[in-house]
Amino acid sequence: MPDLDGARAYKQLVDASGTGNITELSREDGHYRTVRYTGYRYASRRDGTVVANAQAEPVARGWTGLALTSIVNEAVR
Repeated sequence: MPDLDGARAYKQLVDASGTGNITELSREDGHYRTVRYTGYRYASRRDGTVVANAQAEPVARGWTGLALTSIVNEAVR
């Protein structure tokens, strides 16, 4: 983000439930376009003016919430 205030405002927006702030890449095309993101496996982080966020949903059996939560947390680390 261009400045700290913008980064803080953006992080507040993306952390708000139901804002529809991200268009998932899987919705564009392909096998995963029917995946619906619940926000249960979501993490974000701000480091100065840099904001990162990630979310995940299971698409195959065996992927539990804990495993996906760990992946999401590592993604924004």
